[in-house]
Amino acid sequence: MKKLVIACCAVLAIGVCLMAGGWAAGGRLYSSYYDGTLHPFSESIADIRHSGWFDGDFDDWIDETVDDALEDTGWVDDWLETRHQAIASPDIPMQSVDRIHKLDFTLTGGDISIETGGDFDLSGDFTLAQSECDGGTWELELIADSGGATITLPDSIGSYQAIDLEIADASVTAHDALVCTELDITVAAGTLDADLLDAGALDIEVGAGNLYAWLAASPDQYRIKGKASMGSITLNDEEIAGGALGVYRYDNRSTAASAPRELELTVGAGRIDLHTEA
Repeated sequence: MKKLVIACCAVLAIGVCLMAGGWAAGGRLYSSYYDGTLHPFSESIADIRHSGWFDGDFDDWIDETVDDALEDTGWVDDWLETRHQAIASPDIPMQSVDRIHKLDFTLTGGDISIETGGDFDLSGDFTLAQSECDGGTWELELIADSGGATITLPDSIGSYQAIDLEIADASVTAHDALVCTELDITVAAGTLDADLLDAGALDIEVGAGNLYAWLAASPDQYRIKGKASMGSITLNDEEIAGGALGVYRYDNRSTAASAPRELELTVGAGRIDLHTEA
């Protein structure tokens, strides 16, 4: 970004120098088009002076207009202050204004909401154990307190390279789609309720917790490997592995070898409940 700004300033400076040189050499600066032809700046000013539409002192009006324009820059100052605060905030990584390609979240505590918005943001009642960027990865360890917390991801990022989501004892709700190439989810004793999980390779491991989610593709688009201990794995309300079925393993990879997506499921005493959009 800094290089782009420097380049733009250099081009602007060259243009100003060329304009000044042309003017000094006897050229004319054309600033407006009316009556079917271009008019130089000096002629445009003269026409405005004698047009009759402006009754006051024209020079005073110009001075006041310029002064007002220079003074009315509060919105710029407010915007810059907001961006500097976002960059300097210990809650958000320095790269919050750039694209982050990977997310590595460890979430504990109370209620946590993941949603999309204008930029990366953290809000609510929480304690941070870690929030930093390692290359293009945002590494976040967040403990939600009694008031709950919200993690906001920019909607301008359509897809991430990878998302690693580890939930200890928190109750997490993902209100918008989590879209990436590789998605790893671990739920220990907490819960995850996800509106949509969209990944080429999806690995879900649940201990004593629960996971409820919709998948972005139909069942025949997945090569599925499932393993249940005391818990249960259901797909579209049908148990594919678990105690009620009496079968603790599921594997369709031999019959779905050409399926473009991979889905690996492991559950201990908890539950994995998945549904597909098609």
